[in-house]
Amino acid sequence: ALDSAVRRRDWHSVESVAQQLLDVWPYDVSGLIAMAMALDASGRQQLAGQYVAALEQVTSESLWLAIEFVKSLIHRRDFDAAERNIAVIKQ
Repeated sequence: ALDSAVRRRDWHSVESVAQQLLDVWPYDVSGLIAMAMALDASGRQQLAGQYVAALEQVTSESLWLAIEFVKSLIHRRDFDAAERNIAVIKQ
């Protein structure tokens, strides 16, 4: 469900699925990144900031979400944030 919502850019659904993940597993990296992406893309960058640190813990399973998050930043032309987050992912 999460991958489909991300690919459709259905940020309400992404946020809902992320919240469900985080309700069960509060430190789930995929849930944290998905929440950051949904909040950021829906104009709530301030709230998204509290989830962005999850990019430092990217795993092979959550890498696709981190890449989608950076793509979302580029889509809204926040190139500085995209570059910063790519640097974090590269670590």
